[in-house]
Amino acid sequence: MVAIDQNTGEMLHSMGPDEVPPLYKVRLLTVLIHMGQIFGMPKKIIALVTSVGLMAMVVTGIWMWWQRRPKGRTGFPRRPVEGSMPRWGWLLIAACTVILPVAGVSILVILLIDYVGNRFTNAGTSTQTA
Repeated sequence: MVAIDQNTGEMLHSMGPDEVPPLYKVRLLTVLIHMGQIFGMPKKIIALVTSVGLMAMVVTGIWMWWQRRPKGRTGFPRRPVEGSMPRWGWLLIAACTVILPVAGVSILVILLIDYVGNRFTNAGTSTQTA
């Protein structure tokens, strides 16, 4: 490993293979594996087969749902009864939103879409007494 000044071209620091820390060696190895520069073509073939398999699972999943859904309905599960979620479930969701911020944003977007969808659905079905 060599560090060179980008302006002057002067060598600032040099480390031999024995001087590099072990965790840095692991990091370099994982980057090389991820980029496909180690294990060559077999690794790329395995990545291709995995990607095609995942795409096939998406397509066949939608196809299977379409074939098995009840006629005239979407087949989505019914809404759960209010209050059926235990308190620990809400705490688990809250913990996941803190630990995994992208999951938290996704949950908030889903809740917002659900809220807006319910507002439009409930607006058309107002209860009137005759």
